[in-house]
Amino acid sequence: MAKTRKKKNVKKKLDISFLNVFKDVRLAAGFAIVLLIAGSIAGIGYLFLNSPFFEIKEVHVIGGVEAEKLKIGKKAEALYDFRNIFTVDLKNAGSFLVKEVPEIKQIEIRRRMPDTLEIEVLIREPVAFIASGRGIVIDREGIVLSSELKGSGDLILVKGINFFLRTPRSGEVVRTRAIDKALLLIDLIKRKNIQKRHRVKYIDISDLDNIIVSVDNVVVKMGNDDFQWKINRLKEILEDPAIDAKGIGYIDLRFEDAVISPK
Repeated sequence: MAKTRKKKNVKKKLDISFLNVFKDVRLAAGFAIVLLIAGSIAGIGYLFLNSPFFEIKEVHVIGGVEAEKLKIGKKAEALYDFRNIFTVDLKNAGSFLVKEVPEIKQIEIRRRMPDTLEIEVLIREPVAFIASGRGIVIDREGIVLSSELKGSGDLILVKGINFFLRTPRSGEVVRTRAIDKALLLIDLIKRKNIQKRHRVKYIDISDLDNIIVSVDNVVVKMGNDDFQWKINRLKEILEDPAIDAKGIGYIDLRFEDAVISPK
């Protein structure tokens, strides 16, 4: 009886030893496979990061003529040309370009394998030229844009603003009560398509109690409020076939009934 137990114990010990060895072999094999995979990944990574095949050779900018005027592509090329395409942090690259070119409203940068960065931008739309000093171009948010964009659209001249100490630089925001009123008027004029059919020469905000808009060389007195109603009324007058704009001296919209004065 004792011999049988002894044989069973020996067999049990042998089985346990075999399992331990098997586990050790399997663990070693697994470790070797992991090392092999890690080495392969490292080798492939090294190849991708150091191969001239993946060096940036072209920067393609999607954004129209305005993007070309602002030289966005050249600024990106100066920074990323011949750099490995995988090492470019796209988010940081976008932030850098927006800082360098504040005229960029939206930006998206993509990798186009194997060697091209594609930059898609939306450029801020210039809406007004403020005549003060050398003059500045602004968008509808009051952000100062590059003078390169001065001729890119039908800009409305805003008169009556003076920058005494210095002219704001590109990227700065100029928002005052007077400018806000001018921008509101410009937005309404554009929404009603008045600028497409008529020449809006300027908005004079030197007197905030009586803002003046020049349309087809006709002085339009807007007062200082209810601009939406007044722009609607102005459109009706301009489109009335019975009214000849050439014979109008001025239009006064400060009253409930518009006053149309002949020359």
